[in-house]
Amino acid sequence: MRKIYNTLYNFMATGLPFEGQAKLSKELGFDGLEAFAEFTDETLEIFKKYDLEAMEARAQYDDNGDFKHIENMQKIGIKYISGAEGYYDHDTAMKAAEQLNELGKKGQPYGFIADSHNHTGEFSFDEVDGCYCWETVAKNTDPDLVCFKLDIGWSTIAGVDSNYLMKKYPGRVQLIHIKPATAIGNPETMNAGKQRFERPAGGRRPDPNDPAMKEMMKQMNARMVAFQGPMADFVRDLKEILDTAEACGAKSFIIERDGYYLEDRVEVIRQDLETVRKVWADLG
Repeated sequence: MRKIYNTLYNFMATGLPFEGQAKLSKELGFDGLEAFAEFTDETLEIFKKYDLEAMEARAQYDDNGDFKHIENMQKIGIKYISGAEGYYDHDTAMKAAEQLNELGKKGQPYGFIADSHNHTGEFSFDEVDGCYCWETVAKNTDPDLVCFKLDIGWSTIAGVDSNYLMKKYPGRVQLIHIKPATAIGNPETMNAGKQRFERPAGGRRPDPNDPAMKEMMKQMNARMVAFQGPMADFVRDLKEILDTAEACGAKSFIIERDGYYLEDRVEVIRQDLETVRKVWADLG
């Protein structure tokens, strides 16, 4: 059975502590988590308690700029460290490529690969290189050090064919955010990546009770609900995307969404997981 991960971003609005989110993810039937917690001994015990896996982490750093909790990250199975995102022109794409290469070199001795996640802005056109900014980063990063977490929802909203992209750059997309979206968005939605609140400082976990974070989540849901309905209806080619992703080297499949069509967000995630499991079963 293919393993499907739940991003705890999905549960950010629930107010549940980390263990509560882990327990709920297990009850829903997920195999692992995309977690934002530090990989302390306590965190590791929670993963073990609920028999959950992890493949990706946001790196935590000590005062010397070195990775924290390396042994625990290796024990839980971390392979990917999330890095630079949010590049919208040639200069910012080249800067992101440099940062990702550096992160990849830093993580390589520990078996970690740097990865970059997209919203819509990463598919702005690079006038210098004549391609998507995402491609500029792909062309200027070492494939042994850097890969991508392709968010198929945001790429769809940006008007990008995810299958085409994965086939053009085989092996570079190693993580997938499975997110429902069908329509190319309006200018406001297309610029959503630029309009997001600044992330907390590196090494800090997002606080779901922070007023700015609550406002971001509220605005995001209001903006995205029209584009992100039920997974079964709002991803036209999910079977093809998952088949292509697996054939092109994807290792981690993570369910994430920004817009909720029901008040019960947990029920929405349950339905999403059920849909993806059915698609995998149909693929054989």
